[in-house]
Parts: sequence; C-alpha cells; structure tokens
Amino acid sequence: MDRAIEDWQATPNKERFIWPRVRANIIFSFIASRVLEEFGSDPDVHIISEPQTVKFLFRDSVLVRFKKGNARGVGSNIQTQAVLQFTDPQLAFAGLPDVHRVEIVYQLDILGSGYAEVAVVARDRRTRMWAYPLTSRPSADIVPLPTRVPPVLSPPVVTVKIAPTAKPADDTSSE
Repeated sequence: MDRAIEDWQATPNKERFIWPRVRANIIFSFIASRVLEEFGSDPDVHIISEPQTVKFLFRDSVLVRFKKGNARGVGSNIQTQAVLQFTDPQLAFAGLPDVHRVEIVYQLDILGSGYAEVAVVARDRRTRMWAYPLTSRPSADIVPLPTRVPPVLSPPVVTVKIAPTAKPADDTSSE
C-alpha cells in the first residue's frame, strides 16, 4: 500500500484529474500492480483476474480485494450482483469453497494525497462487521511550547477611610 501511494504521489500533473473516481482507479491500478509484484510467484496465493478487478486467494481460505473506503469504512462500490456475491456472507462466491472474504480498505487523508488509514474489513453487504487496522491515522509529535512565567504583581494598595460613626444619644428619659 505504501508503494502504491508513493506511485500516486509521484504521478505528474495529478491536478488534471478532475474526478475522484479517476484518482481511485489510478490508485487501485498501482495497488494491484504492487500486490502482483509481491505475491505473484507465491504458491500460497492464487490470483483471480477479472476484466475490471483482481482478487487474491490466500492459502485457499481467505479471499482479499483492495478497495477505497467510504465514510462507513467499507469498500466504496455500486451494488451490482458481483459486489453482492463478495459482500453478502450468505451467498457463495464464484464456485470457491467456503472462504473468508475480506477487503483491505484504504481511506484517504484530508488532502487526498495519501491515506489516513488502512484496515482489513469484513462486511455484511453495507455493514462493517469488524475491522483490523493495519495503520492508524498519523499523529503529529506534540511539541511543548515554552511557558511564560507571569510577572509577580504586588497587590494593589487600597486606602480605606472609615467614616466616623455617630455616638448614640444618651437616654435621659425617666421612667
């Protein structure tokens, strides 16, 4: 994933790609190319090439596809029959024995220049059942700012004048 994102970042004149789907397709192409490089000769990985996508079957038990994530953290796609076959755990997938189907989903950072998160995700149609993060959102180092010692201020001098009180009048009345 890192190398695929680096490929995207090195793409010249990216600003000419107007629609986000173009970026998603180019990044997917880079991902597929890098995964094929990594696992293409591994005897435990079977590559399932289809006209518009590629999936990877690891040790005949885990079927993986790579997707750009949506706001719910699952692969972003239109609900076609092929998508339902992959995302609905109740449906059989392409004649394969009972395999676990997961997506490796990336979510772009706020600038769309890299990813904020990559996770292995299991889903039930549009619902994210569980996810195992492979990365987390990058965080910045916290740099302590120098503290300023406030100046010592003397308390203000307040002069209080006490007003004279009137003397009580002598009670000269007789009983």
